[in-house]
Formats: sequence, structure tokens, C-alpha cells
Amino acid sequence: MEQTKAKCKCKRIKDKAKKLFTWGRQSEGKSSKSNKSDDTGHTVGSTVLDDVVSPERGDVDLPSDHDIPLCDTVAPPLDGDTPLATEEKLLKDMCTKGHERLVVLLQPSCPLGNDYRLLAAKMGYTNEDIKHLESSHEPVKELMIKYDTGRRTIAELVSLLQQIDRPDVVQDLQPYIDSTLTPREIQERMHLTNTNVVQRTVKTFYHAFVCFADEDKPFVDKLVKKMENKRNLHLCWPERDFLPVGSHLETTALAIERRCNKFIVILSQNYENSQGAIYQAQIATSLAPGAKEKRIIPVLIDEGYRCSIPRTLSHITYLDYLRQDERNFWNLLCQTLTCNI
Repeated sequence: MEQTKAKCKCKRIKDKAKKLFTWGRQSEGKSSKSNKSDDTGHTVGSTVLDDVVSPERGDVDLPSDHDIPLCDTVAPPLDGDTPLATEEKLLKDMCTKGHERLVVLLQPSCPLGNDYRLLAAKMGYTNEDIKHLESSHEPVKELMIKYDTGRRTIAELVSLLQQIDRPDVVQDLQPYIDSTLTPREIQERMHLTNTNVVQRTVKTFYHAFVCFADEDKPFVDKLVKKMENKRNLHLCWPERDFLPVGSHLETTALAIERRCNKFIVILSQNYENSQGAIYQAQIATSLAPGAKEKRIIPVLIDEGYRCSIPRTLSHITYLDYLRQDERNFWNLLCQTLTCNI
């Protein structure tokens, strides 16, 4: 009986000693301060080990260094040890001309079949989705708007273009890719404005965003002057109101979605040839599809374009500058801008 008790006590001593040794290796600094030397020169810790273990006892086998299990947990890397996602250039930050170049290169049917349709298939779209794209007036733009949701990177797009064997597109896009800033660089530029609020336009609120082709600028000059000087309204005109921070595309989307109550689009044959104006209109229709009839205000200024209005805008009642008295037209436009959505 006494031998059995001795064995049990020895086992308990071994277990406690093993725990204390493991604890001692993990907190060596602390344990060294809490230890004291006795008269014989042995180190005695200020723990329960004093009462149960004596180095001179031969019946207790203390665990050696090889018996003590080492911790196999690897410490997570510091923030600076891994590349941040913000270092990747985002597709939405590429300039408008880069997106326009995509349309020019991918939209025409390719004999090898590696045009926008194969790219859409690589992106994961179904045959039904691709057929729908084919019926669109601007299939490449619609594809990129659908694809560029979230934080799609330019590197992802380049990889897809390489998979469909279109190195020519990658080569043509390279200057635009090189000029695109990373999200970190964009953020750093924003900090230069010395403001806690991201300010990308001159004002925080506009009655409407004005979308037009460059050739229609004389009419837009007149429109802005009529609405702002005489009606005390505020219109967002990118050339004048955009601040030089961040991506032009992102600034456009931000202004249309959050800072402009409505969206004026000037319809003419020039609009048909303006990729920038068409892209802005697509942003407006995609941001508020349920309320686009009330929010978007088409203004027709070209008789020759009356029968060519795009399907995305043809079902919306437009203001006809050509068939109305000019004074009545400006009054009607002002009423449309100030009415509630």
C-alpha cells in the first residue's frame, strides 16, 4: 500500500514539475526574478515546487530538455510582412480612355472568337448572359460594368485577357495601367487636401449632373448659365467641378450616385460618338434602375437624332429643346430639376 502511494505521489510530482518547467521556458524573464538561492547554492523557485521537489532526491526523475515539448505555434506575421490588398491597382481606377480602348479592341467580332464573348465566358457568365450582351448597344461596356463590382483588380483582367490569347489588348492597355494609381496612392493624395471628409467635387450637393459630348459644350454653357445664374441651381460639370484627386471614373460614379439629385443627358448625334458621355449615362441608369424615369432627364437638341435615341433612354420622356418656345423650355427644365423624386 505504501509503495502504491509513493508511486502516485511520484507521478504527481513529475506532472507538476513538467508543467513548471514548460511555464519556466515561456516566461524565463519573470521566473528568473522570482527565484532565490539557498545556502547550498541551489535555485529554489517561489512556487509549489519548493514543497514537493528537492534536487537531491534520487527517486524523482525531472524531465530533461528533450522531454519538454516545444510550442509549434507560429506567430502571425506583422502587418508590414505581407503585401496589402491596397497595393493592387483596381479596375475602377483606370482612366476613361483605358475603358474606351477596351471597347475598341474587344467589341468587333474576331475570326478566332476571342472577343468580348470569350472574355465573358472566362468571367463565368452563362450562354444566356452572353446572348443578352450581344443584343446590347454597348456589350463591352455593359460587361465591364457588371464585372467591375467590388474590388476587381487590373491584374485579374490582364490574366483573363492572356487566357483568351489577346496580348495585343494587354499591350495597348499598358500605358493606362501604368498611369493608374493604387488605392494607397489615391488615399495619400486625398490626405493632401487636409480634410477628414473625402471631397472630390467642389460642392457636396448638386441639383443635377450634366452629361454631354464635347461638341455640345456651347449648348451646355448656355444651359448652366440659365440654371445657375438666373435660377440659383447648382449643376455638376466634370470639367469645372471635379477636384484632381482619385480616379476620374470613381469620382464620376460618386458624384452621380451621392451628390447629384438628378442627371441631365444632352442627346445629339455627338452623344452617339462620345464614349465618355455614354459611359456616364450607363452609370446613371445602373445606379438607380427603379427610379431612372424620374431621375434621368434627357434633353434632345438635334433633330437628326430624334429617331436614333438609345433604347436605354428612348422609353424616358425627354425635353424637346427644338419644338418648344425657349423660355418655356428653360422654365420646364427648372421645374423638373426642383421637383422631388
